[in-house]
Amino acid sequence: MRLACAAAVLLVLALARPQRVEDTRIVRGEGYDIVIAIDLSTSMFAEDSVIDGQRVNRLEALKPVLEAFIRRRPSDRIGFVAFAGRAYTLAPLTHDHDWLARQVARLQIGLIEDGTALGDGLGLSLARLQRAHADSDAPRAGAFVILMTDGANNRGQLTPEQAAALAKARGVSVFTIGVGRDGLVPFPVFDEQGRRIGLTRRMSDLDPSTLRRIASETGGRFFRAEDPDASNAAFAEIDRAKKISFDQSTRILATELYPWPAAAAAALLALGVLPLIRRTA
Repeated sequence: MRLACAAAVLLVLALARPQRVEDTRIVRGEGYDIVIAIDLSTSMFAEDSVIDGQRVNRLEALKPVLEAFIRRRPSDRIGFVAFAGRAYTLAPLTHDHDWLARQVARLQIGLIEDGTALGDGLGLSLARLQRAHADSDAPRAGAFVILMTDGANNRGQLTPEQAAALAKARGVSVFTIGVGRDGLVPFPVFDEQGRRIGLTRRMSDLDPSTLRRIASETGGRFFRAEDPDASNAAFAEIDRAKKISFDQSTRILATELYPWPAAAAAALLALGVLPLIRRTA
């Protein structure tokens, strides 16, 4: 009985997977810190884009662009902020780009109360960058915000001008991307259960002058999302800046110790069973 109890204790210890840490190595890398702020207001339902011959809304048209952006920046830390009537952190700055891509795939219009808090979206993006650099002397020249929206500011605590002034003071360049076409655009009609029941047309309310002003005042540039070279041009502008050095990953070298208690437990069980075998023989 005592042998069985001791074996059980050793098995529990083995299942806990004890380890001896021999070395911890921090792998440093160079890249950029980029926060992407994306508009999730209901105006993003506008279906003025076509993919593979199918009409899609503005968010669905942006998702492949965002996924390509993540895929092409393997050495950069990327974060996401989503905004509509309010702004929320979707993902902090991270090198886990596979996880980021999954978050992008889950993006939905209507997750946030409606409106376009453009200034708050930019302000929260700056706060995420500031938090990442709070304990670092990393040059702020390697930090950027990419602000993607299809509307004019109509909600929030910060005005776009106040947020742009804050970005300029912190040395953060803001690249603004206007989403959607001008004028009347096709817009789906939904019933109370959220089911699509028809199509109408609405006037696009993009405010390119404000987006141009934000980009100009912070040292960034303004692009239109329907321009096929917009993302490449933004990448080229970012790559001219000085990179930031940061801890890219941490590697821990450890020795597994669980085989020892597991072997001892097996030995004790064998000793406990052996007398029973002899009695029955």
